[in-house]
Amino acid sequence: MSRMRVNVCCLIGAVVALLCLALPWSTSAWEPGSYKEHFYLSDKVYTAVGGEPRLIITMIVLIVGGVASLFTPLGGFVQFLAVANYLRELGPRIGTVPMTGPQVVHFYFDIGFYLAIWSTLLTLLSATVPFGFGYSGLYSPFSKRTLSWKHRLLVFGLE
Repeated sequence: MSRMRVNVCCLIGAVVALLCLALPWSTSAWEPGSYKEHFYLSDKVYTAVGGEPRLIITMIVLIVGGVASLFTPLGGFVQFLAVANYLRELGPRIGTVPMTGPQVVHFYFDIGFYLAIWSTLLTLLSATVPFGFGYSGLYSPFSKRTLSWKHRLLVFGLE
């Protein structure tokens, strides 16, 4: 009799990666005053004609990585490419930028970016330490009782 296996750790990483699209990825705050503006990845896509078309690639790659992670933890590598592209595009802007007069703008990463990093790490970790229904426990990837890579690299399967 065969048992169904489900790598729940990988599924959580995939769902969080897809939910990150609806969360703010960066924020800018102006001083003096307390005006804050959140930037969503989808907002950058809408304004891509005038400004940042490479962020369309980030959004598409994150969607592909999230959907691929529903089937295999290798989708975490695709998610990593999306996070790295966003960091490459907006990383140099992070920090404090003096404006004319007494005004200062602070740019910083927001919850969507950090959750995308977390989901990437969780998805990649699920390949080495699968956790979920049908897995009998947490195994070291180097132990003698280790699972085959076929069992590690599929989210759903039969034993």
